[in-house]
Amino acid sequence: METGNLDIMPDASEIVHYNVPGMPLYVREGTLSFFTNMRAHCHWHPDFEFMQILEGPMRYFVDGKRVELKEGDCLFVNSQRMHYGYDANRQESFYVCTLVDPQLAAGSDYLYEKYMKSFCSSKAFSYYVWSRGMRDYEKVFQLLDDIHRLAGEKSFGYEMEILGRLQQIILSLIQESAHMTGTAEEEKTDPQLELQRVMVAFISRHYHEPVTLEEIAESASVSKSTCCRLFSKYLGQTPFDFLNSYRLEVSSNLLSTTKKSVSEIAADCGFNNSSYFALMFQKRYGMKPTAYRKTNLQV
Repeated sequence: METGNLDIMPDASEIVHYNVPGMPLYVREGTLSFFTNMRAHCHWHPDFEFMQILEGPMRYFVDGKRVELKEGDCLFVNSQRMHYGYDANRQESFYVCTLVDPQLAAGSDYLYEKYMKSFCSSKAFSYYVWSRGMRDYEKVFQLLDDIHRLAGEKSFGYEMEILGRLQQIILSLIQESAHMTGTAEEEKTDPQLELQRVMVAFISRHYHEPVTLEEIAESASVSKSTCCRLFSKYLGQTPFDFLNSYRLEVSSNLLSTTKKSVSEIAADCGFNNSSYFALMFQKRYGMKPTAYRKTNLQV
């Protein structure tokens, strides 16, 4: 993605800024370093997501699973899956991210109902990785390359050409999923992951308020110890680390896109002490809020 900030809705779903307004298709080059601490914020969206790793490694979190990606790998993330990319070792990664709405990719209501709907909701097919040597790898990598090229050239009818290539990839995924799904065990919903999603959404709605561990836990009707265990299991963070990370992410966006004072932004993001906010911000971004604004102001 182009910037280190994601626009997140109150339920922690991402607002995707598509390439063409009115057409739910997104193709962008990106680097992991655009995200603070080489870590995108945890989010989800209705679109299918494809990540083509051009250079360097990347780690990816998808619905509680951690995926190790290496240069050349291609990742698919299914609709509405909780996910983010990161690298704990702060190694740079260059990639192309492609998002497409499943209904757009289907091409018609009939095809969506027949093929896409059940595929999107499959509990056993949250993600898929193509690596060198695997069946269909060369084909998929070339198709994603074509999509990237077409999005850059923007020649007449390029959107339709991109959709045609995406449909080829998605068809192979649907065919693959037919061999992976079907057993009761595979189709089970992970109840703990759903609890984690509820707590992430709670923080996304209430980050600007004083938030306690008890309140985060109560939002999912779990104990404080279970709350901490789930955050550690699925996000590798404590609840308050995630809360502060979310607050700082929002504050960086406000510094870049508004003319509010630093103290106003601190209060808007749930920090009741602007000095503490400045200290936390500098620790996270390597500079004071005022210096960050001078470098990143967009208004």
